[in-house]
Amino acid sequence: MRALLATAFFLAGCLHARGPVKSAAKADPETLHAFDLLINVADTIDDAEAFAEAKGMTREDWIDSAERAYWSFMRAGVYAPAAEIASRFGFPDRAVGMALDEARRDYDRVHATYQRRKEAKDGLGWLHAAQGKLAVEARIACRYGPTKKAARETVGRAAILKAESDSYGPLYLLLDEGCPVHEELRTEIIDRALLEDKDEYAIRHGAASNWDDVKVSQFLWHFFYYTDCTDGVKALVAFAVGPKTSANLIENANCEEEIIDSSKWKLDPKDADAWFFAAVRGRKYNLALELLPHGTHGEDGRIFLYQEAVRATCETKLVGALKMHPGFHDGFMAYLWERGRYRFIANFSTTMEWQRKAFDKLIELGKWEDAAEAAEYGTSEALRSEGILIAFRAAMAAGDFKAGRYFVHRYGPIKDKPGLVTREMYDEEKDKWYAAKQAGPDPEWMKESAPKAEPKAKRKKKRRKPRAPCPDDDWCP
Repeated sequence: MRALLATAFFLAGCLHARGPVKSAAKADPETLHAFDLLINVADTIDDAEAFAEAKGMTREDWIDSAERAYWSFMRAGVYAPAAEIASRFGFPDRAVGMALDEARRDYDRVHATYQRRKEAKDGLGWLHAAQGKLAVEARIACRYGPTKKAARETVGRAAILKAESDSYGPLYLLLDEGCPVHEELRTEIIDRALLEDKDEYAIRHGAASNWDDVKVSQFLWHFFYYTDCTDGVKALVAFAVGPKTSANLIENANCEEEIIDSSKWKLDPKDADAWFFAAVRGRKYNLALELLPHGTHGEDGRIFLYQEAVRATCETKLVGALKMHPGFHDGFMAYLWERGRYRFIANFSTTMEWQRKAFDKLIELGKWEDAAEAAEYGTSEALRSEGILIAFRAAMAAGDFKAGRYFVHRYGPIKDKPGLVTREMYDEEKDKWYAAKQAGPDPEWMKESAPKAEPKAKRKKKRRKPRAPCPDDDWCP
């Protein structure tokens, strides 16, 4: 602090040296007060600069407030805002340099403590503290100067801390602060961020890198191949790749089992529409359903998706995707119902209401075996036993004894298991059917008034035309 005060006396007269100072400020008191409020808050220093420009404030208007704010931050030990003021408002380079020197002293003190205690229980805490101090230094050196040499020196100090700690944390902050790192190191940092699941960081700095098409493709495939379409679509937007490349990535994505979160996507509707069609072509229904609300297709797009899934016989795959999009389930079941896909609905619907509705329809249509199978493998626990018996009794009541024997064979006793449908049950239902027939009226064909069937007319046999004899000097088939 003694060095800080000594420099303050030396620098105090130099901050006004860039321009003449008049005795009275031209700006009105309200404008000066508003500027003073903005420049004394670290997060609104850039707003203060824009405000001064918008209000036409001259240097003599804001220099006193800027100088007071600079020294206020310096005395408080908050050096990055002080350096920002010095940089934005044209203070001498010594002002930025003094803030950088103090930030480096802070880092050196914490770094020395970390070196002594890195093997202790609180070693990780001291590492994080050192990274925090280094981030302040990097912000000043790389954003505000005073020289490019100072920025390169900070990069070297970060590399030393990385080597000591075996952590990429000190290197991550270099890209955030715009420090001058060579392309090999930049790529290494971004690749490491992917491995540590820092996807937003990697996407942000990857998009700002000068990569060739091969490297961009490798980077994007990391998301779409390793089931991370949530960040993959963000990367497509950030890198602004061409339509062919993006469509290829979407069509071959491996994200059908992922719960995709599109709440932070910022998509152009045209891109969303194009990628929706690509997902449907590639049968990536989970991704297609997530893209659909971001486009303009609406209800037509939903029907198109159902239509193409049925056309490609991928209904079961779409039902799997609907588990992540339950709001589309009833619509797809209704689409299938209109096309008579009762058996599929009964077997694959994820709700008991649709399964029971399709089961009852199969019973009505006389498809006893299909109804029993749907009950056996469906969603409803109660229907798994009850439904088989309902289908069996319905078949027997309709006189379909062949289906009844099938039920005995498939659902009858096996070794020690009693089974659901026994031979005794079959005989009992068959006896009931014959008893009902005997008790009921004679069928129409047995009544004397029933019209007699006319004998079928005999078909005349067609005479074959005689073939011409085969000549002696030729071959005949």
